[in-house]
Amino acid sequence: MVLLAAFSTNLTLTILTIALAPIALDLHVSIGDVAWVTLAPMVVSAVVTPAAGRLADRAGRKKTWLLGIVVATLGMLASGLAPTLPWLIVARVVTGAGTALVLPSGLAIAASAWSPEEQSVPLGYWTSTMAFSPTLGILLGGVAIEYASWRVLFFAQLPIALVATVLALSVLPADVPSEESPRPFDGLGALVGAAAALAALLWMVRAPHWGFLSAASLAVLALALVLVPLFWRIEQRAEEPVLPPRLFERQVTRRALLSRSMVQAVYMGSFLIMPVLLTRVGGWSPGVVAAALLPRPIAMGIVGPLAGVLIRRTGVSGPTQVGALLVGLACAYYAWFDPDMSYWPLALALVAQGGGLALVSTATAAAVTSDSDARDLGASSASLGLTTALANAGGMALLLGALEALGGDLVPSAYSGSFALAAALALGMALLPIRQPLGDELVSRT
Repeated sequence: MVLLAAFSTNLTLTILTIALAPIALDLHVSIGDVAWVTLAPMVVSAVVTPAAGRLADRAGRKKTWLLGIVVATLGMLASGLAPTLPWLIVARVVTGAGTALVLPSGLAIAASAWSPEEQSVPLGYWTSTMAFSPTLGILLGGVAIEYASWRVLFFAQLPIALVATVLALSVLPADVPSEESPRPFDGLGALVGAAAALAALLWMVRAPHWGFLSAASLAVLALALVLVPLFWRIEQRAEEPVLPPRLFERQVTRRALLSRSMVQAVYMGSFLIMPVLLTRVGGWSPGVVAAALLPRPIAMGIVGPLAGVLIRRTGVSGPTQVGALLVGLACAYYAWFDPDMSYWPLALALVAQGGGLALVSTATAAAVTSDSDARDLGASSASLGLTTALANAGGMALLLGALEALGGDLVPSAYSGSFALAAALALGMALLPIRQPLGDELVSRT
């Protein structure tokens, strides 16, 4: 049930980048305006996620998940029916809000159904699902766009979400009320945290387009630099914070989130500029590029469940470091790669990068969820979602900025420098161990 919901909400993650031109043509708008079809839900999801995790811990994970899947489904339906661009953007905002409710509560539901030592197993399937859904979206979405309409992308999500909802009503146990007296919800923390995430995400996404030294970029950056420490101070004083500072008191959680954010940023940054290299410098067609890059998400989907079993036996540190090493080595090869070279070494590098990210994603998720108290499982799941959202935007902004600074998208050496930077960041994380308590110590605390 949890995986079906994650699959449906994640299905259009990558294919919408290909669908932007058909949407713009159909709705008679510019590509720049229609880009908010992808940006809006990403921004909203990052803004809502911290409060959504705490809501799952307070109101109940089942209630939060059901609310999220209903909201997301309504957003999908409205997106498919959208007659204008403003309608479509608002519908995508609704979908993003629903997704922000579904993912942290769903991850908490999956993790809580397993013992602390075995939580890496469901998290491995979670990683696999989050990789395979956009892959299937590319394979089927391209055909749908070419022979039907971009609206099919949204309508195709509906049956999956509806099946997940029906399953939830029959298989999810009722939420167990907390024995503690309810404490007031941290409304101020939720508001300031949302504003801080919005400012940080907007700066990461829009600064490369505005110019890093433009008035708009500097104003948004200054706002983020003020709101982030303010949010942290509010959380330290709140009776029931939306993102409890105690989550970050343990070295395991801090190191896991750092490794996850850096490797995810490297992955998404290279995910963005590799197609540009192949099309702009290599002259590859978009269809060929989409097919050529498929080994990366396929490897991630296959390695995810295997990583869960491996982590159960070895702990999280080794898989995290090996995964970061694989991602770093793949980016080092990208820095040397030329589009006129043989494809097969590139395919191997893509497999290494996808498998490496699966190891890191599964291991760090297992480290964070098993390292948190049971009462904070929703909040810890939200911290994973927020970290991933900010890392995705930050990685794309970083490598795009490096590409522009080194000469632009028509200069082969600019790609080499950008990929070399990415490789250095990932290889640095390969040197960072995560020493997690195992056995009775972990069980007794969790």
